[in-house]
Amino acid sequence: MKLTIGEKQVALPINSRISIERVSPLMTDDSGSYSFPFPVPTLPNQQNLGWPGNLNRIGDIADQSFILEEGGIQILRGEVDYDDITAKEIGIILQSGHTEFKKKMEGRKLNEIDYGSEWWPASNLYAPVTPSLSDKLAEWDLANTTDNGRYVAAPFLISIDGTLKTVNYQDWSGAGDTTIHLENTPAGAAGQNAIGFLCLQFKISFVIRKIFESAGFTVTENDLKDSEFGNAVFLGKIMHLVHYGTAKLNMEFDLLYYAKLMPEIEILTFLQSVKDLFCLVYIIDEMRKEVRIKFVKTVFLPENLDALELKELTGWTHKEIRAQKGFWLTYGIQDNVLDTRSNYPEWVNQVYSLPTPSTEGEIVRVPRLDRDYITILNDNNDLEWQEIGRLKAYPELPGENVVEIDLKVPAQKQYVNHSIVLECPYLPNLTLEDYAKMYNERDFTSDVPLTITLYHGRRTFAGLVNYPYASAARVSIDGLIDTGLSLKPAYLYNSLYSEFLNWQTFRARGFTKYVELSLVQLCALEWGRRYMISGVQVIFSKISYDLPYDGKVMAEGFTV
Repeated sequence: MKLTIGEKQVALPINSRISIERVSPLMTDDSGSYSFPFPVPTLPNQQNLGWPGNLNRIGDIADQSFILEEGGIQILRGEVDYDDITAKEIGIILQSGHTEFKKKMEGRKLNEIDYGSEWWPASNLYAPVTPSLSDKLAEWDLANTTDNGRYVAAPFLISIDGTLKTVNYQDWSGAGDTTIHLENTPAGAAGQNAIGFLCLQFKISFVIRKIFESAGFTVTENDLKDSEFGNAVFLGKIMHLVHYGTAKLNMEFDLLYYAKLMPEIEILTFLQSVKDLFCLVYIIDEMRKEVRIKFVKTVFLPENLDALELKELTGWTHKEIRAQKGFWLTYGIQDNVLDTRSNYPEWVNQVYSLPTPSTEGEIVRVPRLDRDYITILNDNNDLEWQEIGRLKAYPELPGENVVEIDLKVPAQKQYVNHSIVLECPYLPNLTLEDYAKMYNERDFTSDVPLTITLYHGRRTFAGLVNYPYASAARVSIDGLIDTGLSLKPAYLYNSLYSEFLNWQTFRARGFTKYVELSLVQLCALEWGRRYMISGVQVIFSKISYDLPYDGKVMAEGFTV
């Protein structure tokens, strides 16, 4: 057994043992590999380790990366943490995988990662520049068609001082393709300045890849990117743009840094939100410094069964753990409080148009609008109809295991432009600075909460205009377009959750068994694959073993 920390070999005591535990990311958020604390002699190790625990030390310990080997095979690599330190012994804890990654990302926000940059027009508010802001708008609009793999710029609605304005405004000049333009606003005797609001929607798969790369990992598989949800995006900061010349928008040396447009949210919170929404698992291989992003449902695919028949050790006590039952699939923190209603009646009246409201709390459905409405008391104590959010489906069974998707999925609104009905995600009550203040500001952006939606590509509306389209729900626009894709709970359940939750609810039986493995087989075990023990298909949730290795592994998991 050999332990190297910071490229310096650690002197281990004679007959020392290290207990290792690997926890599956499939079953818990507290995953990764780690050792239980074990002692090494303070002398001669303290200098090689950087004087841990020494009160006279100045600054942090430099390099705390480790490599643990057994029989010439790398067993574990990651970072070191310390337990009790005395004059005689230094307690060491080895951390790897998710544990190591979380330690690197703890407290960091999305805007602290380098996602790249692109050119930005020269900073001149009044004189025309080359290349111009119009060129930049055309480039962003082209990204909606050619797919640069980083972002799109589809239209959104925002509320400014009680009025609706379009983010990513497009010119409706008639039939044919449209391009992004800015809205003209009065600017006194000097004429007009076009001040617009534009929001890049970053592809989730692109941002996740950049996050892991910043921690030294390579993403080798990404089910999300290659799936029907590959165009899932989230809203960056809303940019305020001036047409004549440009605003100094988050730029340095004529560059626009994508990091400056990221929402103010912590990286680990973002990754967890995406993981919960799409029922994903991040499988981190600490040995190869690789990451696989997989749908949990892939565990149950027929081809996901490893041919290795694990040899069960006889004479050991087995136990059965009560399986969890049931689930909730919900959305939390909605833009509209009515988006999360779950106490729907079993059936509701369907009407062609809304009748005069007469009873508080009455719910009706208008099929031609694909909308539900409820009667409420307004500020004048009069009854009125209020739209109920589209995210209303709640597949649920009684029991435990709550799966909650805790992020904003925009409520849907309709607006009419040139008699063509569009449906776009809507961000209410977003206050932007007044124009006079904007001219004196360097940072022309407004923050938005984490808001995830889907980009559906360019769509033709009413046979007239080719329009980049983003939506948070499955809709049919003017009878011609059906996206066939949604972020509604019912759609996500059927597409992503059903296999996993049905297994966890009805078929999973927990176990603890001891199996015999060679060192090579132990290192080759993969999370997210099924194995066979005595003819029974299983998936592992935890693996424990000791070094020096004696061939015995305690495996905890569930039948499939």
